[in-house]
Amino acid sequence: MWGFLMFATFVVGSIQLINEYKYVLEFKKEERLFDEYKKKSTQELNDILTDPDADKF
Repeated sequence: MWGFLMFATFVVGSIQLINEYKYVLEFKKEERLFDEYKKKSTQELNDILTDPDADKF
């Protein structure tokens, strides 16, 4: 019984760590994207908004 509880705790903890790691990776991706847009000039950003050939979803 004690072994099962330890195993269950290990599995749940591992799943939590994986979820936190995914969250950190997503945050870093958004941070890089934000920095990329921060480096662009206002004119470049306006061109992105008014692009007639933008990808259609």
